[in-house]
Amino acid sequence: MAKLQKRDLSFLNQAPLKLEKTFQLPYSPKEFWEILIDNEGWTQWFEGMTYCQSLDSVKGGVGSKRAVHLDNMKVVEEFIVWEPEQKWGFTAIEMNIPVLNSLVELIEIQKEVGYSSVTWRVGAQLKWWASPAKGKLYKDLDKAFEVSIGRLKTWNTESMNKKNM
Repeated sequence: MAKLQKRDLSFLNQAPLKLEKTFQLPYSPKEFWEILIDNEGWTQWFEGMTYCQSLDSVKGGVGSKRAVHLDNMKVVEEFIVWEPEQKWGFTAIEMNIPVLNSLVELIEIQKEVGYSSVTWRVGAQLKWWASPAKGKLYKDLDKAFEVSIGRLKTWNTESMNKKNM
C-alpha cells in the first residue's frame, strides 16, 4: 500500500479538491454518533463500501485507525478528530491505488430542535497524473454522497425500529 501525506483539519481549507454537504437527519446527535462509530454498519449505507473495520483493539479516538474498502480501493484512515456527538474526522494514510497525495474528511454535527444538522467536508489532493480526472472524481464523489445520505436516513430508521421492537 502506498503512503499518503498525513494532514490536519487545516487541509480542508487549502485542498485543491473540496466537497461539502450539509443535510438534516431526523434523529439526535447521539443516535447519529452511534452510526458513525459503528464501522461495520458503514457497509450498509455508504455507497461502494464493502469493508470497514477498526485496526485497533480499542475502538475509536484520536490516533485510532480503520481500514475501508470502497469498490476496488483499499484505504487506511487515521482519526484526527473525535469529539463525541459533535465532530468526527480522519486523514487517509495508506491506499492501494495511489491516486491521492492527501485526503481529509470531517463530519460536524449540530443539534437542532427535532433533528440534527450535519456538515460533511472532504478535502483531497490528487497525484499530478490523476489531475485530469478531477472533474469525474468530484462528480462520482458527489453522487456517492447523495446516495449514501439517502440510504443512511432509511437504514437508520429501519435499524432503530428493529431495536425498539
